[in-house]
Amino acid sequence: MNENPYLGGTDRLSDVLAAIQFLGTYRFYKVGFGYWKDRIKSKPKSAESWEQLFREHPEFFRVSDKEENVCLILRRARSKSFNVDTEETISRDERKALTDEARERISRAPLSTTDLAVLLNAAIELHGRYIAHQAERRWFVSLFAPLMGLLGVILGAVIGAMLG
Repeated sequence: MNENPYLGGTDRLSDVLAAIQFLGTYRFYKVGFGYWKDRIKSKPKSAESWEQLFREHPEFFRVSDKEENVCLILRRARSKSFNVDTEETISRDERKALTDEARERISRAPLSTTDLAVLLNAAIELHGRYIAHQAERRWFVSLFAPLMGLLGVILGAVIGAMLG
């Protein structure tokens, strides 16, 4: 990808923030793409699909091609010790003692408000940096018009001198 994903439109930041909030607080740490579409009920405003948005932001999201799902990296780093039904943390021994069916109800704990705030602030900061960087790269545009005017004057003077 050549373009920076943060420059993908005016709504890119809001889409990234929405995805972080949902994936950070949802009871299961990973969500399948089909379920994601049903749950969010809308397409992102800055990408063709949520999957595209996730793939363009590997600094926050991990996409599994094998399982066709996505998760937050920070949440993925946690151990599977959160019972989604009771919303309680269980020990490793308790998890090992569960049946396979019951183990499917164990996920990685949702992010705390502090962790969520850190991720949201990181996204805002990255977005701001890329916007500032893009503006810095355009310094030559302010020089281009005057230089073209000067070139026109010189060219006009040369042509006038040659004809006169």
